[in-house]
Amino acid sequence: MPKTIEYKTSVEVTQSPEVLVTGGGIAGVCAAVAAARTGAKTLLVERLGMLGGDGTAGGVSIFMNWKSGEKSLCGGLFQEILDRLAKKNAIIQNAFHPEGMKQVLLEMLVDSKVQLVFHSQVVDAVVENNRVDALIFSGKSKLFAITPKIVVDATGDGDVAYYSGVPYEKGKHPTGELQAMTLMFRIGGVEIDKTIDDVAAAPEQFFKWSTKTKGASRASIAGYFDLTKKGQEEGTYPKPIHQHIFFYSTLIPGEVELNTTHVPGLDGSTGEGLTTAEVDARYQAWMVWNFLRDNVAGFKNSFITTTAPQIGVRETRRITGEYVFSGQDVINAKKFDDGIACGNYPIDLHDEESQTFMSGGPKPGDYYHIPYRCLVPLKIDNMLIAGRCISSTREGQGAMRIMPIVAVVGHAAGAAAALCIKNKITPRGLITRVEELRQVLKQQHAVL
Repeated sequence: MPKTIEYKTSVEVTQSPEVLVTGGGIAGVCAAVAAARTGAKTLLVERLGMLGGDGTAGGVSIFMNWKSGEKSLCGGLFQEILDRLAKKNAIIQNAFHPEGMKQVLLEMLVDSKVQLVFHSQVVDAVVENNRVDALIFSGKSKLFAITPKIVVDATGDGDVAYYSGVPYEKGKHPTGELQAMTLMFRIGGVEIDKTIDDVAAAPEQFFKWSTKTKGASRASIAGYFDLTKKGQEEGTYPKPIHQHIFFYSTLIPGEVELNTTHVPGLDGSTGEGLTTAEVDARYQAWMVWNFLRDNVAGFKNSFITTTAPQIGVRETRRITGEYVFSGQDVINAKKFDDGIACGNYPIDLHDEESQTFMSGGPKPGDYYHIPYRCLVPLKIDNMLIAGRCISSTREGQGAMRIMPIVAVVGHAAGAAAALCIKNKITPRGLITRVEELRQVLKQQHAVL
């Protein structure tokens, strides 16, 4: 007879790994690979049929800055991802091809002997004596249970911690406002040099960092301020979107990716919020393309090549842990004795009230640490957090939520989980022995 667990009804326990990672985004993959390579029997469960999260299913095929000058702040498994992408001709500068990313992450899991379950989503937790005894998943054909020794919540929304009763915060205080969601999409048939001519002809209509050199290997353009303002006044350009268009060239000649749709006021941790956002954003994407085709010379013969399979979510739950990483930590470039990851990305909040984006970061050449304690949630003794839902304030999350940083945070979470198994201690117990974790990370080429 198969082992079962009582959960409203009898649910079969399908696996009992040493480390269970929930969520197959870049943070979750790095956590699973690190746990396996550090010696733990590891299982990763992902709700989709692909890996990469926002980097693949979300269409965000660009890495925000991970360097200080020429020095990389994000090494270890993130650097391995870069190297593997390069071998597949799937990255140019900081832009990568989503298909290359899907395969690279899959190969890293397979090579590290991580067990993988697709098409399954966590729906509840069974907690006893401050431990997760089992997680309940909804699979393609049935509910099933997994009983891990350590669980790493890399769901992005902190779903496992939420079901386990860990305290969390969500949104802006006191309104609860969440950052807008964005559906990424791509347009082909674009004459990119003509869009660069637009910047050169009227630089005041574009952000200063927009590409101005024709024939550049990659272009990144944001602006058309007066044009979009007029479009909103006339009803030809969607009003929920900020008054500029932002696109950058992909690895495919004549194709650009747009980070332009904008759906505020909804909660991406609920099915209702995600559904409304998906519908609104897909209408916005086609409206933006029509507007570009009708008003911008470089888009006259263009066409939509793809819309992302799912909308990108910037902010939902922030799980409360042993330390709460803050915006002041970012601005002050704070270093911690238990630092397990580095970054210099500024606070990036899509704030509907102030209409601002970047709002402060470290001085040029400096960086901040993410402390290990941010990965250790309150109340539960056999859990670690990875990804954008680690313990932070809204401003702290606004800086650390980018893929290079969450990748190295995931690396640290996975290595920590394996060390806990090896030493028979809890993640909280590892706080007093964190130098052991830092030494392991250094051996695995992390940058600390």
